[in-house]
Amino acid sequence: MHIYTGMDKVLPAQVISTTISAEIQLESVMAVITIYSTSTCPICDKTKALFKKWGLDYDEVRVDQDPAGLKEMLSITNHARTVPQIVVQGKWIGSFTELTELHMDGELDELIAAARG
Repeated sequence: MHIYTGMDKVLPAQVISTTISAEIQLESVMAVITIYSTSTCPICDKTKALFKKWGLDYDEVRVDQDPAGLKEMLSITNHARTVPQIVVQGKWIGSFTELTELHMDGELDELIAAARG
């Protein structure tokens, strides 16, 4: 089977699949920040804007569209029912309020430095 890429090339499906698989594995290794959010949450948007401003990549899990993501969030956050919920390097930070508190206490810089590697 071959797949037309839209760039005047036809590539074997196996090459496309291998490339996509490698990209997915690379992204899962690189993402150290996860934001659990919904589509109707303005504070989620503000949180994502802050991480973008700081130049930090993150994974977004839309719990309103992803039942497995919701289950994951509930497990990680001890059943928190509000969004956003933020996880940095596998450590549950909390919501936007806790993110702000970390900033005010001067502890956020350490987390950002660790996230940047």
